[in-house]
Amino acid sequence: MGCNTRVAENHKIPKDILKEFAKYGDSSIKEEVAKNRSTPQETLKELAKNKNWRVRAAVAGNRNTPEETLEKLAKDKNSNVRAGVAGNPNAPEKILEELAKDRNWRVRAAVAGNFNTPKDILEKLAKDKYWKVRAKVAENFNTPEELLKELAKDRNSDVRAGVAGNSNTPQETLDKLADDDDPGIRARVAENQNTSEETLDKLAEDDYWKVRLKVAENQNTSEETLKKLEEDEVKAVRDAAREMITRKKIKGLLRR
Repeated sequence: MGCNTRVAENHKIPKDILKEFAKYGDSSIKEEVAKNRSTPQETLKELAKNKNWRVRAAVAGNRNTPEETLEKLAKDKNSNVRAGVAGNPNAPEKILEELAKDRNWRVRAAVAGNFNTPKDILEKLAKDKYWKVRAKVAENFNTPEELLKELAKDRNSDVRAGVAGNSNTPQETLDKLADDDDPGIRARVAENQNTSEETLDKLAEDDYWKVRLKVAENQNTSEETLKKLEEDEVKAVRDAAREMITRKKIKGLLRR
């Protein structure tokens, strides 16, 4: 990466310098200027007209891009540009609603993963035929609990894994996912901070050692269970359990 590109990435760079880079730099530099949070909106508007789709996509994903520019980019012929708008946390609801119907699944997935996507749009995307879109809904912290309960029953393991790792997933749903046939999903449940102590106790006896490791690393795991994991046959699990016990002791001392 050249010196000029690194300068373009610098968020403290003076705006007049960024403007110069936007005018006279090559495509790679213009792309970095388009990503820069300090780039003036007028400059972003100009870069949104660039022939290179990577530059336009960078503008589409910039939180500082004005709404009217996002509206234009949302209709761009290149799906990567539309996906950039779809993932922009400042994209207006009306734009997200339109992009949620996009023919390209990557664009719909970007809407599904946007934390500012309204719940009614997430509900529609949760029924998308393509599993990667549903998985993004499952991972979204803004997804309602009731919708997460439904996605926990999805036939695709990646979707269920998204629910298992979501900090918004209720305990009762995590309890059910703790019995999933997929060890990767059980591991996600084991590391979720919403998982109950009782479920962690059960997962501490899982046949798959990585599940037990995640239990040992979870701060909600009881001391009794951690002591059992200190005797685990896998060294990584034993070490993690000992480290968590030590951390809890130090935390207890600091509270006194």
